[in-house]
Amino acid sequence: MAHAEGVVSGMVKNNIRTCVISGPGLKETMQDMDCTVEEQDHSNLIAWHLGLVASIRRLLKRNGSPRYVIVRYAVSNFFIFTLLAACFRKAKWGFEVNSLACHQYGFLPSIVERALLKIEAQFLKQMDFIYVVSNALKNDIGRDDQALLNKIIVAPNAGPDPIEIEARSKPLSSGRVQFCYMGIFQPYYDFNLTIDAFKQFCDSGHDAELHFFGSGPTFNLAVQRAAKHDRIFFHGRYIFQELISEGRFGKRCIMLLPYSGTGKAEIHSPIKLFEYMAMGYPIISSDAGQAAEILVDGYTAVFYQKDSVTSLKNAMVRVYSSSTLRDALLNNIRREYGSRHTWSARMGKLINEINRLVE
Repeated sequence: MAHAEGVVSGMVKNNIRTCVISGPGLKETMQDMDCTVEEQDHSNLIAWHLGLVASIRRLLKRNGSPRYVIVRYAVSNFFIFTLLAACFRKAKWGFEVNSLACHQYGFLPSIVERALLKIEAQFLKQMDFIYVVSNALKNDIGRDDQALLNKIIVAPNAGPDPIEIEARSKPLSSGRVQFCYMGIFQPYYDFNLTIDAFKQFCDSGHDAELHFFGSGPTFNLAVQRAAKHDRIFFHGRYIFQELISEGRFGKRCIMLLPYSGTGKAEIHSPIKLFEYMAMGYPIISSDAGQAAEILVDGYTAVFYQKDSVTSLKNAMVRVYSSSTLRDALLNNIRREYGSRHTWSARMGKLINEINRLVE
């Protein structure tokens, strides 16, 4: 949902007339945006695809029809949309790809994964352009196929306009430094390492707190690992905008991005990274995944070596102990983020790249 809102808001801010076809729930969140939203029930897969075909056919046959149709790629829809793209050539068609079947079904034998990749690549090649969220994903899709590689545009995720953290009615604590993680508890985040490093940090005599916002598959395992530590707190599910408006964060927050560098972490573009940057807080990140491409160690973040408890503990000590470093990180993040990593900036660049490619 956050991704869809961001893409559409970025398009609208670039004065691009936008129509969104989605499942239920998106119209309410986009009611203040200058765009058209068509919602369809997707509880029945056949009915959903038939309705989708009818909506796209109607859009493409009217006056002032869309110039581009961008489809969120999924294993369940690549065939139907490549067929539609072949039938309705009035518009230029593209897939937005966050992962392929070979990434989504990691339990499959490698020979099956390679076969799936070849099949999907043939469908992708029929599109006018492909928009992916990371260089690693581009290289996965376009390996050994220069024609396909030439159609791929890399546009990472992005975040909201810079957020001013001002009045705080419910700060996390009464003045301690707070290390914070916000997001889904997925296996490709190393929460065990994060908790172990924080325990070592506290055992060294430092006074801080560790706060987790979110839930997901590995949430309970992280709670067990924390073992009711008196400075580790779990807040469960959250809405990003509400955390900001409620003033939950104090001035001494340090954000954590504990990518393990395995599985989907290698190809994904974490929205939380850009939300962190929008807030303007210092960031401690593993040297893995897209974070290592977007952030600069010592300039917009402090990196630690993935899989190293000691390296993360040392990074925590380094940022915790130096207000000069924290201020420098904060200023550099705000400077870099506002001009390059908002949804408005990202979508403006994406449309320019699509125009250049298809023309």
